[in-house]
Amino acid sequence: MEPYTPQQAWKPVSQLIEADAIFVRNLTKLSALTLDEILKAARILHDVYRSIDLVSALLREHDQRAAVRALPSYMDALKVHGAKIQPRFMNIKSPF
Repeated sequence: MEPYTPQQAWKPVSQLIEADAIFVRNLTKLSALTLDEILKAARILHDVYRSIDLVSALLREHDQRAAVRALPSYMDALKVHGAKIQPRFMNIKSPF
């Protein structure tokens, strides 16, 4: 990052000042979670954080254990509604 100068007054600027973190249970030990806990975590991670990669990992585990196809249904829904799903907590550079 370069130092701010008055000539850059109208240039979009992005600088990380602070960051938030969330705790996600150890994804290498999904076997410790019940099917209900997996679905609840997936719902929260999708609705609140738009974390499609973690939701996919959780649904993959759910599908293997429950012998269902929730992940393909989720991916199909993303294809249909994906453009409407806005990222959350993103630092996007854009002019005023």
